[in-house]
Amino acid sequence: IHVHTRTHAHIHVHTRTHAHIHVHTRTQDLGNPQVSTTLIKQNDHVDSSSVNYGSSQPSPRRKSGKKKPSRLMSLDTFRGFSLTIMIFVNYGGGGYYFFDHSLWHGLTVADLVFPWFIWIMGVSMVFSYKGRSKDSFLSQLYQVVRRSIILFGLGIFVNNGYHLNTWRIPGVLQRFGATYFVCALTELFTSRLYQKEMPVVPKHRYLVFIHDLTNNWVQWIIMVTFTFLWLMITFLLPLGINCPTGYLGPGGISEGGKYFNCTGGAAGKIDNWLLTPNHIYRRPTAQAMYHTGPYDPEGILGTLTSIVLCFLGVQCGRILTSYQSHKERIGRFLFWGVILGAIATGLCEGKQNEGLIPINKNLWSLSFILVMASFAFFLFSLFYVLCDVVHVWNGSPFRFPGMNSILVYVSSDIFYNYFPFMWAEQGNSHLNYLSANIVAVVLWILLSYYWYKIDFFVKI
Repeated sequence: IHVHTRTHAHIHVHTRTHAHIHVHTRTQDLGNPQVSTTLIKQNDHVDSSSVNYGSSQPSPRRKSGKKKPSRLMSLDTFRGFSLTIMIFVNYGGGGYYFFDHSLWHGLTVADLVFPWFIWIMGVSMVFSYKGRSKDSFLSQLYQVVRRSIILFGLGIFVNNGYHLNTWRIPGVLQRFGATYFVCALTELFTSRLYQKEMPVVPKHRYLVFIHDLTNNWVQWIIMVTFTFLWLMITFLLPLGINCPTGYLGPGGISEGGKYFNCTGGAAGKIDNWLLTPNHIYRRPTAQAMYHTGPYDPEGILGTLTSIVLCFLGVQCGRILTSYQSHKERIGRFLFWGVILGAIATGLCEGKQNEGLIPINKNLWSLSFILVMASFAFFLFSLFYVLCDVVHVWNGSPFRFPGMNSILVYVSSDIFYNYFPFMWAEQGNSHLNYLSANIVAVVLWILLSYYWYKIDFFVKI
């Protein structure tokens, strides 16, 4: 066994089976900026049901007879898959409308990836705290605050130039930082209340739902409170003249221009009141059709529901760390996917643009985050089966950007307008745009693979 740790210590053990294992410490970024797990490469098969998918660093003092913790390949693959779609969409999506964000209500491919990252961050968070269980409370608290500030500050840097009077304060990485801060603090404080590592498995399979709730009962109470708070603000906050309470529309010239300055209802008003129009997104997707003013889809109010979405990822992480049977894990993934999807369908009444609470990425509506969590449970189940159960796929090529996602995402944003990542001119055909965007995605995958080969990973 050859172990390469962060301290560059090396251990050589000659096993009776002559198997060779090469372990590198890797980082799980963007989906969770603090997780550092290990990836096991070996010639022999490893039964993933017996592997603890935790976040621990290899130690020279550990006995060679113990199995090293393995990196959850399906999670890296899911993260990399989402990141690949995000880059393709951000670079133009070939100029096709279905690779652009929804104008207002509804759902497109472009609307999927960012919420999936939020969900993945919750999954990884469970592994992070399990691996840091021996660290002091103050040490863990310091890491939470530090990483949240770095993520938020990095987002401010990526979003803006030198004109301070028009700096956009919300943004993708800013939303990550705020969501991570709240969810990580919740996990930090409440994880100490759970005494047993393995919960008591209910005898009757129909009690699974109740059991999963009671296993994290404190966090569920907190998340239900956040959900209730979002509902109360969204539907009960007075919005002033010509903006009805509970309005969820795009404003502008929609509905005959009756609510021209009411884009997003409470979500838009809160950002305008607290951040002012100069410091929010000035070119929202709804502007092209409805001629709206500034509106930020990563604004303050939507952070409440993104926190709930992150916690649903935490629920998935608890399933992974609490149950060793693949059958139990997959069954719970599918169960939660069905339940959340059913609730979302009820809220939007099974319609794309209507319903009590329409599916809306601009608002991060309750139905939107629930359907995103439902999709995430189903898709992660597929990756989990392929990569970690039957082992028919090693996650390539998606797992390489997934293992270095913060570096890939920030780099792709910085070099967006530079050759060879962008070279199609305005007015060109879909074929030219599509070719340019595919080339850009392939280049970032190749770069992430190169960084993987030279063991270069950026960790916050």
